[in-house]
Amino acid sequence: MGEGAVYPVLHRLEARELIAGYWREGETGRQRKYYRLTPRGRRCLAENREQWSSLVRVMEIILGPTGLPHLKNPLQTLDDK
Repeated sequence: MGEGAVYPVLHRLEARELIAGYWREGETGRQRKYYRLTPRGRRCLAENREQWSSLVRVMEIILGPTGLPHLKNPLQTLDDK
């Protein structure tokens, strides 16, 4: 993922007040922008983690923990099920 993808996402997150940016001198002496989660961002992250975990659990029920569909016979195809 390049700069062209990262910075627009950071700007959107900052506009939604999910992250806050601040400027600081980096290791090279140049000013760099750093980001931190805001309290609102932490709540949103917790909600999204919960939703993601639910989705993973459902997909494991459907596909199994290996990510492959449950097949009784290894030679069986999904069409045979």
